[in-house]
Amino acid sequence: MKILTVIPIAKGIPRDELSYFSAKQVGLGTMVTVPFGGRKIKAIVIDENEVRDLKQSIKNESFTLKNILEVHTDGLPNALFRAAQKTGHFFAQSVGAVLQTMVPKVLFEFYLNGEILPFIRGGAEALRGGGVDIQSIQVPYRERISIYKTTIRENMARNSSTMIIAPTIVTAEQLFSELKSGIEDRIVLMHGKISAKKISSTIARVLSEKNPIVIITTAPYASVMRNDFAVFIIESSSSANYRYDFGLHFDMRHFVEGFARAVGARVILADTLLDTETRARITNREITENRNTWHIAKPENFRITDMKPVESPAVLKVAPIKSDLFGYDALAMLTAGINDHAKILLVSQRKGIAPMTTCSDCGTVVACPVCQSPLVLHRKKSKSVSDERIYMCHHCLTSSIALDYCQVCHGARFKMIGISTETIRMEVEKLFPTARTFLVDGDSTTTPTAISKTISTWQTESGVLIATQAMMPYIPSAELGCIVSMDSLLSIPSYTSGETAVYAIVTFLEKISRAAIIQTRMHSHESVQAIEHENMHEFMKNELQSRNDFGYPPKNVLVKISLDAKKSDVREATDYFETLFKKYDPDIMMKKSRDINNVVIVAIMKIEPSIWNDPNSRIQQIMRELPREFVREINPDSVV
Repeated sequence: MKILTVIPIAKGIPRDELSYFSAKQVGLGTMVTVPFGGRKIKAIVIDENEVRDLKQSIKNESFTLKNILEVHTDGLPNALFRAAQKTGHFFAQSVGAVLQTMVPKVLFEFYLNGEILPFIRGGAEALRGGGVDIQSIQVPYRERISIYKTTIRENMARNSSTMIIAPTIVTAEQLFSELKSGIEDRIVLMHGKISAKKISSTIARVLSEKNPIVIITTAPYASVMRNDFAVFIIESSSSANYRYDFGLHFDMRHFVEGFARAVGARVILADTLLDTETRARITNREITENRNTWHIAKPENFRITDMKPVESPAVLKVAPIKSDLFGYDALAMLTAGINDHAKILLVSQRKGIAPMTTCSDCGTVVACPVCQSPLVLHRKKSKSVSDERIYMCHHCLTSSIALDYCQVCHGARFKMIGISTETIRMEVEKLFPTARTFLVDGDSTTTPTAISKTISTWQTESGVLIATQAMMPYIPSAELGCIVSMDSLLSIPSYTSGETAVYAIVTFLEKISRAAIIQTRMHSHESVQAIEHENMHEFMKNELQSRNDFGYPPKNVLVKISLDAKKSDVREATDYFETLFKKYDPDIMMKKSRDINNVVIVAIMKIEPSIWNDPNSRIQQIMRELPREFVREINPDSVV
């Protein structure tokens, strides 16, 4: 007798997974009909266990398991389950939740309705044996595009298909535009913003096309199944956009690599700068270096300058300019670029007008009345008021009208601290009144369409584009560029901050053709020095050594468990954490909750990979038994 774990394919089911008895073995991915609350619903089998292995847990249940009613012939490809199982196990998430995230509903329906050719249903794992080759490519973007074109031609000559996965929709669209020439009838684009009708017809074509094709897609649609894949290319493989952090926490690259392995396809991790964990795998000979360069693609005129307020000299052929944001080099570049009608890009790490506001009389920081976090000043769009300002808490999302006096001393002298997109825009408009300015950030451009429209107008008309770092994938190129301040990125309390800063600079410099400036007050920071002296190899080597010394990934698996608890229950919850994870020496801390009556309790543990990867280990058993309200994050970027 078997016990099957299934995920329901029906509306109104309050549980993600259900369990049933089965007298016979049923393959993973098979569709079954099961009883639920007087209804007969369809479900997909995601796990199977012998009754004898689970006798005690069955006895402890307060309900009786029922039998499955019917086993169907349709279901999901086995390769998807193998990838979802490995991903779910490593990131302490349910297989069903991973599948529902990584297999879009429209593709799910194709599989469940049997709309897939028999030659595809078997999967490449039935045709190929042995291990799967994993390779890396670390070269600038333009060179990667050339490599992709060659790879596509070679695969087509061998009657094989190619899958290229992008971290964002805009990156996928750019790749499609770059690669489609000459193969328009053999290349398809898939992502979540394509209309339901068009994506459905595209999937139908991919599943039925007998000739080799090229698929450009975001990670979820990489779960489309063919048996002729030769290679999966994970473009911009170091991008943080591959991490899924919307309730469920896992890395989509892990799933894609697992799926590629299951179908017997070669995997290529490609980026301008490969991340530390990929470097560790290369060192351990888990990954083969295909192409590698430590050269930084940057404009010939490039400088890293100290960000000190200066008065511009007369050599600029304009009246002396005083600026709190731009040093001499940046002012000179802006002046020349605006006069030449060049496309200028200014980058900030933060949006809004000011990340922090203080009272100049008493020094009080303007804080959120709910959670006491510093309030961020924003400019609000309004039809009735031309420049209405509001305060917003980026922690609990509370917003309020900006007051013109201090609520502690009633003084009216406020000082805005920090650099953000609106601050930069106001400074540029003050210094260069005739300059055309454009703004793309999470406040002024709230949709991909609005972002693309603004950038397209800037590309056509030229001027100054002010953008946050998050908008960089949307920006194709600029003639002149300046990261107005690197300091906020360098100051992030995270073990990945150095690598993140270097990656941000390198990807920024790729987009600038004539001149680029990085402004910072932290010139001696190792990340800044690595860029200035082009000793990237040494920097990444030191970064990996530092993580090994402190026990951070990839040396150990970093496990972060969080619980949003009532303040009255903090002592009890903390004792529970300490007792449950005592064997693993947890660091337990508390941080603010979005609910004023609550506090978030966080446990951080460093687990040896061999222990974490053992499904029978005690820590894995604890993960499986934790209630759903405990948030699990594996190898998060930050421990706070």
